[in-house]
Amino acid sequence: MRTLNQRGQESAPFELLIAVILMGFVLFAGYQAMERLHEQTCANTINATLEGMARNLQNVVTGKGSAQLRFSFDSCSAKINDCDNFSTLSTTTDIMCIQLIDSTDPNVCSSYCSSARSICSLIQYKGKNDTFTKCVDISPSTIFPTQGSAQCPDRSSEGWTLQDFSSETIQQGTYSFLKASDLTATVPIVCAYLRTG
Repeated sequence: MRTLNQRGQESAPFELLIAVILMGFVLFAGYQAMERLHEQTCANTINATLEGMARNLQNVVTGKGSAQLRFSFDSCSAKINDCDNFSTLSTTTDIMCIQLIDSTDPNVCSSYCSSARSICSLIQYKGKNDTFTKCVDISPSTIFPTQGSAQCPDRSSEGWTLQDFSSETIQQGTYSFLKASDLTATVPIVCAYLRTG
């Protein structure tokens, strides 16, 4: 006949196993919740950052002065920012692509911009798992010079480099925007400087 003490000793390993399994489930659920919270925080950060870039470009193009902003996704950034090789690397690498694109699809333009139009400019972030797009209410024919000129002075000695948003991958960093004052220009000209030094 078994005593009460013997029964307790026999059930102790089983109770420990149940406790370990339950603790595993709790840890797994907690990890999943933290992962979802991080993903939502990153989505909000990316949306707000793209919105800030779009708003500053719009203000400069419409002649509301110059602008300076820090364009960064902080801890939500992918390791690589490469639009040219995005399709081939996106299946294996932590990669993103940020670019200013022009769309000639009226459906796309009306879904991202506040008014129906046949052509529009969009700033787009593509990541391994997500894509975020914001309307940039500027003329798709806006020019972003890459060479110093009378319109966009060379500021490389001050640590600023001109960026062509219409053809290059948009890098993270501190930007300074200035609308060129050229009375003969038929399209907007924006000097987009990236701090490099």
